[in-house]
Amino acid sequence: MRDMFGPVNSLPGAVTIPRTQWDEMDRLARSVTHGYETGGIVLGSTSAEQFDVTVLGPPGPSATHRPAAFLRDLRTAQALAAEAWEQDRSEWIGEWHTHPRSGLAPSPTDLATYHRHLDDPELRFERFLSVIARPTSDKLLVACWSVSPTTLIRLPVTIYDDPSARSVKRTAPSPDPDLTRATGTYPLSPHS
Repeated sequence: MRDMFGPVNSLPGAVTIPRTQWDEMDRLARSVTHGYETGGIVLGSTSAEQFDVTVLGPPGPSATHRPAAFLRDLRTAQALAAEAWEQDRSEWIGEWHTHPRSGLAPSPTDLATYHRHLDDPELRFERFLSVIARPTSDKLLVACWSVSPTTLIRLPVTIYDDPSARSVKRTAPSPDPDLTRATGTYPLSPHS
């Protein structure tokens, strides 16, 4: 298991998300009732610490939704990934899911899942994007995290309306009272 210890240095990089995908994530996050989690695959591209999202996928019809757990429908994710690859060479860069009853930081279960992906040599991930959302009555709170084998970095988000203009609207990470440190780099201890 890996634990957060505290901020080390300032935030590099960012995450860009098209407005249409942001709005769809908001709709999907609000569609699951009883405080259950939902989510899906994140497709796009990466460069340095930048994550450019093209698709925030739906959970799919065979997804598992629980109060403190979510498992996306693998067939739906695979079909979306194949379609996105053919369309614009987008690749699997991460996962998004809701935390309707907890903070916007990855849980120990989330981190264990991400590190299984990072440790899998066939997947060849250097880092993994975690997008965690919580709908409120008037807005969607979101935190984006770059996860590597040794660090957890909270990144700012840019939402854009036109694919040719990726910096139309810049938003800082959503404030979250459940996080003691809103942004920064968090070293991770070796997992057991």
